[in-house]
Amino acid sequence: FLINSIYLLHTCPYRNLLEKKKLLENTTIIFYGDHGDDYWQHSFHGGLTHAIEPYAALVHTPFWICDSRLENGEINNLVSTVDIKNIISYLLKTEEKDIDLQKSNVLKRKYALSRSAYAAQPVREDTFNKAYSYTDGKYFMLVSPKGLELYDIEMDPGCQNNFLDFFVLQNDKLIFNNEIQKKLRFHSSGFMNEKEKRIIRQKFYFFR
Repeated sequence: FLINSIYLLHTCPYRNLLEKKKLLENTTIIFYGDHGDDYWQHSFHGGLTHAIEPYAALVHTPFWICDSRLENGEINNLVSTVDIKNIISYLLKTEEKDIDLQKSNVLKRKYALSRSAYAAQPVREDTFNKAYSYTDGKYFMLVSPKGLELYDIEMDPGCQNNFLDFFVLQNDKLIFNNEIQKKLRFHSSGFMNEKEKRIIRQKFYFFR
């Protein structure tokens, strides 16, 4: 799963207890949710009880670290839950009195892969979909039996506007559908300029 942000806390709800036990300076607490929430935003089949297709809202998982060596703050690097082991190892091994995770080598991920909770189950018409997603933190591709979807999750964190609806795949080439552009016009044409079309095509080919 994808961690949206790491919240760094110098103190935590257990501070009084840890101080009483004289463990505050030698304790690191890490906790995170198992997933975000996506309740039927993508139809009954997509997002059923927030455990089906791994759209961005579902895989963005809250994550906190409480350690007296950290300054309060927030880190927005691309992080996967598979990175947590390395983060814990770093925090346990380092002897630095003031830790800066941004300068460490544990937050260097360029891409993150997620899958649905039912990736090992058979596809069922009205419930389960096998699905996988891939992201660089800005662009987000979803793969499922319904096909491919591509989103800009900085602009569209809810994954409501599939860029691929604006294109047609012909002879393995992604071609912009100008007929759609003519119907939309106005603000859409200002956003979907030639530069954006080129970026979407490049991301599509690379992610696929």
